[in-house]
Amino acid sequence: MEEDIRKLLRENLEYNKKIYEVCAKTRRYILWSQIFGIIKLVVFIVPLILAVIYAVPILKEAFATYNQLMTELNKAGNLPSQMPENIIKSLLGN
Repeated sequence: MEEDIRKLLRENLEYNKKIYEVCAKTRRYILWSQIFGIIKLVVFIVPLILAVIYAVPILKEAFATYNQLMTELNKAGNLPSQMPENIIKSLLGN
């Protein structure tokens, strides 16, 4: 009887060692998954933040240029609709 209990305890100890090894591997896998998850997040988020920081002045300049262009076009659009005859003839080369 006592020998059977010792045998069962040894088997149980072996199974526990195997379970511990699998558990350790699983912990390492989870740890590396979390580390790479953070790295992926940083690789994705940091460029977005930098893009926002550097794109704002560029976009402001582009919109200022666009507004200036639209202002000039609006001024040009307010020309008299009927140009004098001699200007039209000189433009046509007649």
